[in-house]
Amino acid sequence: MILLRKSLELVGANLLPTTPTQVYIFAAARKVERVAASLGALANQSHIKILPLTNASWTVPYMGEEAWWHGHYTVDYRLMGDWRLAFLPQFVRDMGHRYVLQLDDDSFITGPVGSNLVELFDSNKLVLGARKKSHETSYNSWGLPELARYFIVTHKMVPTQLFEHCEPPSLAGLYTAFEEKEAERFLTPQQVDTIGKIQLPTTGGWDKAVLFGNCVMYSIDWWFSPLVSRFVQLCRATGGHFTYRWNEQAVIGMLWQIFVDPNQFKLFDFPYEHRYLANHFVKEVEGEGTGEEPDGAEGAVAKA
Repeated sequence: MILLRKSLELVGANLLPTTPTQVYIFAAARKVERVAASLGALANQSHIKILPLTNASWTVPYMGEEAWWHGHYTVDYRLMGDWRLAFLPQFVRDMGHRYVLQLDDDSFITGPVGSNLVELFDSNKLVLGARKKSHETSYNSWGLPELARYFIVTHKMVPTQLFEHCEPPSLAGLYTAFEEKEAERFLTPQQVDTIGKIQLPTTGGWDKAVLFGNCVMYSIDWWFSPLVSRFVQLCRATGGHFTYRWNEQAVIGMLWQIFVDPNQFKLFDFPYEHRYLANHFVKEVEGEGTGEEPDGAEGAVAKA
């Protein structure tokens, strides 16, 4: 649990001084005691709670059959994405929080955040924030823009930013461009041949812009607003978030582009690293003679 422990230490040093926060760590039930023992004194701090993942929240969703999976991602990795879309926001709301800051167990806030994030969101009427933007591959976003197109048409709405991420910049550009070299990683030759026959476009389309899910913050009221909630549930109902590994990352990316005005979004600039410092922290602890191997909990989630 080296990385989780370091992540929590950095949260305590760099987030808590300005943003009062309750930290929830979720782990498999069989690992809860082990996580607590590994964290030592940290586990007894009043702002940290270690909770078990329940069977009901950690279950392959309908339409998530393994026969249709794309890619090498494990079932637990896919379950994490579904859990973050379904259980996590509801849990946060039930606990009485208004915002959630979602972190991985290898998310490192390496310097002071510098402001109260809750006050920042409240005073600027922000609904969504993230530390880093990125671009997915079509390998991990297969079918998502087509689903967004269906939603926009059936709900007769104009997205806030989505067309800026499409070529052409209109509903006509809201599609997945077929990239044959990339497709060879997850499609059989027969499937590639079939896609060629139906003549999917090979250029243009959605640019697959997303927000990294390892450090993202959003308003619970916004998440449960009618249209946002309907789109999330539509994504889950198709099973695409699980089958094609959209996970919560690509779904939240699409929420950002469909529903969020630019002045409602904050790109954080506080010092932060994800995963890339892991080896450094492992070596640092091993240098102290612990001999402990890295084995994080399924995730660390901080909520304000």
